[in-house]
Amino acid sequence: MENQDNANLNTEQGSFFSRMTKTNRIIMIVAYSILGALLLTTILLSVIPTYTGVKFDNTPDRIVIKSETQSLTLFADETSTYEDFYKVWDAYNASSSPTVMDTIFNGYSGKGKGAVYDQSGNKSYANLANETTYSVAFYWDDEQLMTNANGQQFEYELSNGTHISEPVYYTAATFGVSDKNSASLTNYYLRKSTATTGSTSTRFYYTGYANYVHLYYVIQGLEDAGKFSA
Repeated sequence: MENQDNANLNTEQGSFFSRMTKTNRIIMIVAYSILGALLLTTILLSVIPTYTGVKFDNTPDRIVIKSETQSLTLFADETSTYEDFYKVWDAYNASSSPTVMDTIFNGYSGKGKGAVYDQSGNKSYANLANETTYSVAFYWDDEQLMTNANGQQFEYELSNGTHISEPVYYTAATFGVSDKNSASLTNYYLRKSTATTGSTSTRFYYTGYANYVHLYYVIQGLEDAGKFSA
């Protein structure tokens, strides 16, 4: 009886496919192929990151990190701070960006590195540090050229419409690093090479979207290790 049932089932299946026209079979195969491709694409878009942060062309000569009450200075060429310097620098460069899916649905598309001249006035970066945020500043001994996202020299317009094509050089970039575990808009405030060393405001900055939570924990580890000082 069991063999009879199996035979009947096979006959029914065979008759189902045999009743399909060649056109319908082709349509079914194509439809399943498209669904499979869409599923695979969705999975890939949800895991593949798209870079939307800011990469600096040259390694800084020192990094200054500030908490609410303390600070830490790391030099790239000093043996005592070399290892911690590259812990921070490597963590910065390895910080994650939104996935392609996040970029599409959360409005990050086309919003990678941006170069800005703020016509409305200077922006202060004196008090970026708080309970959940560190202030991180990269310093270069040599002037760095401010560039657009495509790597070309940055040009801008004054509030009166005058176009400025002279290059802008900077020697420091300061930004906030929070414990927020998601990509968010970050401003990287640039200290022009002509500004005083104590300057804490600027009209020039980069923008980008990145998740710096891993960098935050690297810095927190240095603070927990007692490497910060008042």
